[in-house]
Amino acid sequence: MNIEVNEWALFGRVDVNLSDRHRLAIRDNLTILGLAGDRISTGSSNQYDYFSNGGPQTPKVNSFAANLFSNFSPSLYNELRLQYSTDPKPRPPEVTYPQVRVFLGGHFIAFGADSILHFNDLKENTFQIANTATLNRGAHSVQAGFDVLRKSFYNLFFNNGRGTYTFSWATDQATLDSMAAKHASAFTRAVPFSLGTPVSPVQFPDSIPTARYVGWRYSFFVQDKWQPTSRLTLSAGLRLDIPKVRNVPRNNPLLLDSFPQFFVDSAAIARLRGGTASAADSLTTAREVPAGQNWQPRVGFAYDAFGDQRTVVRGGLGSFYGYTPFVYWSNMFLNTGRDQLNVACAATAPAAQSVNLNADAPTNCGPLTPPVANAFFFTTRDPVTGALKSFKTPVALKANLGIDHGVTRNFRVGAEVTYAKTWHNYSIRDVNYRSDVTTVLAGEGGRVVVGTAPGVSGSSARRIDPRFNQVLEHDSRSQGDYVALIPSITWSTRRWDVNASYTYSRARDDVSISCCTSTTSYRLVEAGINTNNQLEGDFSYSDNDRPNSFVLSGLWRGPYGINVGALLRGFSGLPFSPTISSSNDANGDGIRGNDRVYVPRNRNDITIDGNGGTAGVGTAAQQDSAYAVLDAIINQNSCLASQRGRIAARNTCRNPARTVLDLRISKEIGTIRGQSVGLVADFFNVLNGINNNWGRATSAQTTLLRIRGFDAANNRYIYEVDGKFAQEFLEAGADLAQFQAQLGVRYSF
Repeated sequence: MNIEVNEWALFGRVDVNLSDRHRLAIRDNLTILGLAGDRISTGSSNQYDYFSNGGPQTPKVNSFAANLFSNFSPSLYNELRLQYSTDPKPRPPEVTYPQVRVFLGGHFIAFGADSILHFNDLKENTFQIANTATLNRGAHSVQAGFDVLRKSFYNLFFNNGRGTYTFSWATDQATLDSMAAKHASAFTRAVPFSLGTPVSPVQFPDSIPTARYVGWRYSFFVQDKWQPTSRLTLSAGLRLDIPKVRNVPRNNPLLLDSFPQFFVDSAAIARLRGGTASAADSLTTAREVPAGQNWQPRVGFAYDAFGDQRTVVRGGLGSFYGYTPFVYWSNMFLNTGRDQLNVACAATAPAAQSVNLNADAPTNCGPLTPPVANAFFFTTRDPVTGALKSFKTPVALKANLGIDHGVTRNFRVGAEVTYAKTWHNYSIRDVNYRSDVTTVLAGEGGRVVVGTAPGVSGSSARRIDPRFNQVLEHDSRSQGDYVALIPSITWSTRRWDVNASYTYSRARDDVSISCCTSTTSYRLVEAGINTNNQLEGDFSYSDNDRPNSFVLSGLWRGPYGINVGALLRGFSGLPFSPTISSSNDANGDGIRGNDRVYVPRNRNDITIDGNGGTAGVGTAAQQDSAYAVLDAIINQNSCLASQRGRIAARNTCRNPARTVLDLRISKEIGTIRGQSVGLVADFFNVLNGINNNWGRATSAQTTLLRIRGFDAANNRYIYEVDGKFAQEFLEAGADLAQFQAQLGVRYSF
């Protein structure tokens, strides 16, 4: 199946000289994307999606900006900028019936609307006004200004609102027979509860919880660039960011019963119980981004060693706060724990039988008679999300030192060392599972289990308050660091410009948050020996770590106004952790697929399933054969072989490296009165256009083991081997990174 992608980009700019002192520049940029096949997996070794599983994605992003440049005097000038942008992101499903997931032969097949797309619509409007005034006085150049940013959000995201049927039985034949009989092994659905009773979001769309709120960021800065001598330039500045979020999510006093520690004091608790609480009182009402006032001092220097600009030494040191995650705040509005119920039904429930995709899915599992059916019927409130009252915006201390040297007039070399240390990075934890240890798996590297007794699929979380599923707390416990060494060369002639650089770097953290939803972000927090609420054992390579990166760019200025540019990039693959299957929770923290594997020393160091996941663990010969497969995988992957006898550390394996070549060919055609027409042809990932196997964005299969039971005698799980570990597959969305061509026209007047 081919995923179709069409993208249009329209850009216009007009510059007007209002007077000899003032110039106005107005520009508008419109980008229209047409994507057929949103959310469809195209290359996973275990997942196959029908086209109905996806949906069309047609965002139209428009950005309008106006800049006023003013020269008030020879020493005083100013730039005022206004910008307004609209960014709608509707993500409708291709079909309007529930998703169906079928497990056959170790593969996952999906058709029907993907649960992410059931109800998904995000609108983001941004207004920004910024001003920078510059005053040159003697050896000083002083800049001062402000930057005010306003973002308004409308977020409708109701995951699994149409329901999901799963067909996964003991054997493939049983699964096929159940499909013919329209008898699912499980049914799940999210239903709105804001009206006090579960209702269908299809029939009552106004009952779906939405997030409507406004975020502000007020910034002020001042900087002085001072040149005490002709060789030395010093700079010092100070920036202040003040983030603020308007609007207040719905309160949830039920949290007081089990989580009073998240509230300020007894007076606040009384206000909550009395219905007079303010936004600052509750975990789920999320204070107005409790980031405070973010002061950021910075200094820098540049020194011309010999006064001829051939050798320049430069450096800087400063504090930098990250942007406040305004869109992240929608989790507090959408997940209050009182607006949604998650219905989960087993095969014996009426909702999983007589499946009819042409009708609206059930909003419950069926009648609760006889009472024994209660064992197969349960509804838990949606994940509650809130921010810790001590929540802080991420901050980084950054330092760099570099040198540039002109070997000849046309050839320069340089080198730079960069270091950054980050604090208060975003992290997330579930405070609604019991963390007291129920058992320690001595036969499996000392893995801690905090859930129920280990069994055929792992361990289940023991909820502190069973009325809720997850109660997710956003906090700022995470930290990281980054160091890089970057040598570079530059060569220029009348016809040629060539630049080359190599970066050797290391990026580390204990969790890499990269998504916008709380539940997805929570799944990114891995667990090794301890649970995922303990980040201390996870400090390792960041998900974005690329230790080697090479960039070569060139521009040839040919005759007749023809220019040819090329950009060649080669970089390491991203790291990953060898994990236990996404259908298993090894330690009972409530998340499946986030547990790293124990790498056995030898055959006696693991209890293995030699029967392919069917009933029983097979004969001794079958088990030995299964271990031989595992042993070969370990020996073929150094990231595993080096960690025998322990639970694998986070992100110690690595995806394949990648090389990408982009080209641009342009020609300038003169018209009248100094005006011209520019023709531009861009070619992206040219190597992939030459050979489909080149320049591909691939990732490796990360699942190594699946839990099939528990060996009480050896105090460890029984595992089945996934022989596809480390096999490459095309990344989701990688179709956007294949060979593409783009033509453009520019008129200059």
